[in-house]
Amino acid sequence: LSGLTNHSIKGINFASGGAGILDITGQSMLTLMKFGKENTPSSSKNQKNVISLAVQILQFATVQNDLMGTMGQAAMEKFLSKSLFFISIGSNDIFAYYHSNSSLSKQAFMSNLVLTYENHLKDLLNLGARKFGLISVPPIGCPSH
Repeated sequence: LSGLTNHSIKGINFASGGAGILDITGQSMLTLMKFGKENTPSSSKNQKNVISLAVQILQFATVQNDLMGTMGQAAMEKFLSKSLFFISIGSNDIFAYYHSNSSLSKQAFMSNLVLTYENHLKDLLNLGARKFGLISVPPIGCPSH
């Protein structure tokens, strides 16, 4: 992610399929989702490529640092204050929980999930994000096709 270009000034996508609010979600999603088949070597390989929300935020911190070096602090802060941060995450966490044998109660799981999400959003605020579009979790088990 190092080295900004004019294209990255217009927008950067940090999304990673299979990721969740919790770090463990991406590690377990492909194992849980068998779709009627046994896991294949290719699904195990893809599982290692899921980038957690925490790591995505660290990647944004790298970009923020590059912006500061390129623009200076004041211009970077102004730029980020006008930027939109769209986040659609959480369904993989809930899907994984409901398909696990976790002894954690639903209430405890959801409390932990919300607290972790809140902390991730605070991290983004601390890095200069100001405008958010938070997409709610769709009905679980009803993916669009």
